[in-house]
Amino acid sequence: DGLGGWTDQGDNDLRALPNGRIQISGLPFMITDNAMVLSDGRIPAWPGRAEVEAIDRHGTCLYLLHAAAWAPQTETSVGQMTLAFADGSSEVRDIRSQRDVADWWNPVDHLDNARLGWSSENPQASVGLFVTRIAIPDRPLRSLTCTAVGGAVWMVCGLAIGEDVPLPVSTQAQDTLVEDARWRPTPVTWEGEPGSAAQLAVTEPVY
Repeated sequence: DGLGGWTDQGDNDLRALPNGRIQISGLPFMITDNAMVLSDGRIPAWPGRAEVEAIDRHGTCLYLLHAAAWAPQTETSVGQMTLAFADGSSEVRDIRSQRDVADWWNPVDHLDNARLGWSSENPQASVGLFVTRIAIPDRPLRSLTCTAVGGAVWMVCGLAIGEDVPLPVSTQAQDTLVEDARWRPTPVTWEGEPGSAAQLAVTEPVY
């Protein structure tokens, strides 16, 4: 609706991210005024895919500085990256919510294949970007194509190609209950009187 901001949410934006060459999770990224913001149908006016030239770039790992908006809370594909190599071959890598990336709003830091690399505040919430490491064949690239899938919005602020650099260890623990003598799983059936507030709360989610 033209509110502005990288997800068209007005001042709920990424204004705090500095421009220029910066180190995030020990990796160099060049941040400019432009980012790839890709939508798989959620915002029809936005593109669903974008291509980046990578002539003769090569390394064993590709690093993404990115995030998702309206990200699924289950391990679901939100993006695909197609690597086109100079020899004419190509490979596809799947980017999955809750494994490789998560929502930029009130970000978490307990993903299997990503770390919260940068975080700050905007006028509405805590915001952040994730660094994801993707192993790739060490041969010259021609281009990279990013495509949003699964109805998500996928935002890519930076790309880096190089050698394998371990990502920092997460310091944010994810709470987990383990069955033992004190705790055991109990099935719960959510039911409510038809038309009641309890029944509507279960069947009519609010976004």
